[in-house]
Amino acid sequence: MGRASPTSTARIASRRCGSSRLGRGSLPGRYCPIPQKTWVHVRSAHGRDEIRSAATLVEGASRRMNNPHTDLDRFYTILSQLEALEQQGLQLVEYTGRSPFPVRGVYFFREPADYRLSKPTSLRIVRVGTHAVSAKSKSTLWGRLRAHLGTRAGGGNHRGSIFRLHVGAALLARDALPIPTWGIGSSAPPALRISATAMADEAACERKVSEYIGAMTVLWVNVPDEPGANSLRALIERNSIALLSNRFSPIERAQADWLGHYSPRPDIRRSNLWNVNHTNEAYDPQFLDDLEAAVERTCKQSMQATA
Repeated sequence: MGRASPTSTARIASRRCGSSRLGRGSLPGRYCPIPQKTWVHVRSAHGRDEIRSAATLVEGASRRMNNPHTDLDRFYTILSQLEALEQQGLQLVEYTGRSPFPVRGVYFFREPADYRLSKPTSLRIVRVGTHAVSAKSKSTLWGRLRAHLGTRAGGGNHRGSIFRLHVGAALLARDALPIPTWGIGSSAPPALRISATAMADEAACERKVSEYIGAMTVLWVNVPDEPGANSLRALIERNSIALLSNRFSPIERAQADWLGHYSPRPDIRRSNLWNVNHTNEAYDPQFLDDLEAAVERTCKQSMQATA
């Protein structure tokens, strides 16, 4: 089947929904979804009349407009502005509840000595995350980061942090130390509660996870919108992950000794990220405008607070 003509696709892609730009159905919120059952009459490149899904046409047009290398460079350039701020880019273990975190935001983790191959002075982003993506959620940015870090005594709860679960599973695989209860259940399973040995093994792994994640440095942006799956925070998170993964063909690959290579999750190994969700999705480059605005707001607020 031939391609739709550029003119036909452009007409669909340039439609407006109120004051918002029309985007792919997978990007709710600011971008208006296109009903999957909307059909459009187009003329193919071979001159044949065809009926195509509007959502498919817009998705294809968007893919052709994306330039992952250019967009990734812009992504890192935008985030680099945060480096000049006093409280940004520290190791996670250095932060406390008194650190100047906004109530809501998006965070970006980096690992020590894991530099971008294209720019050896710039650390590679290894995980992107947010919080409060369900309606009426009361979780905060620091609350989410604290769950990833664990306790000051070195403990933690991998059943309350998917990031801790992934890092712990990779550590266990690398060191060939199986813990059958690791990652089982949302709370401690019976097999763990009745076994002092199993509890000790899990506690030892939790301490290793806390040490590993605590050594990572963190950047964050203030995005103070309301909780919900369609929040701007969720949009920035999923598009950042999709851009970095590039559908399992990451432009900036991890170092050969990166722990994630031992992960039991193929999504982590293939994306070179400590993320699973959104790693095999297309990104919308328009999210970079939102990220840039959030970074500018974060920088402005930080400078005002220290003035």
